[in-house]
Amino acid sequence: MEAVGVNFINEASPKKIEKLENGKLLVTYDQGGMTVTGEYDTVMLAIGRKIIADQLNLENAGLATLPNGKF
Repeated sequence: MEAVGVNFINEASPKKIEKLENGKLLVTYDQGGMTVTGEYDTVMLAIGRKIIADQLNLENAGLATLPNGKF
């Protein structure tokens, strides 16, 4: 997604999202102890989860993972 121009903002906590008259979203978020505000077309939120790679039988497809389950 980054290769086609999607900008990811990592390690941020959204505080407020307002829809502007121009259709964009005015987003206020905390990141690294600072409050940041910016206009965006889309907001997508994601949270971390425990990896369940050990349940996917990835070795059957010839894939190997690190001891923590990551690739």
